[in-house]
Amino acid sequence: MNIDHCFYFGFVLKPIGFEGQFAVKADTDNIDSYKGLKVIYIDFNDTLTPFFITSSKIIDDSTIWFKAEGLNEANDLTELMKKNVYLPLELLPPLEGKKFYFHEIVGFRVHDKIHGDIGIVKDVISIPQQNILQVMHNYTEILIPLHGEILEEIDRTNKILKINAPEGLIDLYLK
Repeated sequence: MNIDHCFYFGFVLKPIGFEGQFAVKADTDNIDSYKGLKVIYIDFNDTLTPFFITSSKIIDDSTIWFKAEGLNEANDLTELMKKNVYLPLELLPPLEGKKFYFHEIVGFRVHDKIHGDIGIVKDVISIPQQNILQVMHNYTEILIPLHGEILEEIDRTNKILKINAPEGLIDLYLK
């Protein structure tokens, strides 16, 4: 499995007991969506290794215990500690309305209310203060803060983001 076809799910927290179970701290809003996983992928130096799950148990809103084939005692888990866990993108629950996954909108065209078509989404940059839409207009990079007032609509069918950028923002980049 290639990391580009996966999303970050969480990390291996600690072993549980002495029979090869381990806890994963999940980075998700709805851990119940991941009941019954058959396989998880653990990152070992940028190589995703599959672990086939034989049992799982949701402990709380962000912790799930796993038992995987071939892991039969606590010593088998030493290399897993603090490693990142990934799942295939197709396991992400679909979002609607103005909610989206960052990877989902890469390649979408961006239409501003005033300027019309301003370019294509190259990436979403996540910084502590806010998320920033990185749009390429020919060879010019346009950075647009992403929050509720700017993002007006996501047209998933036509792959278009409709925005209402603050007055003068787009002009800063295009003039």
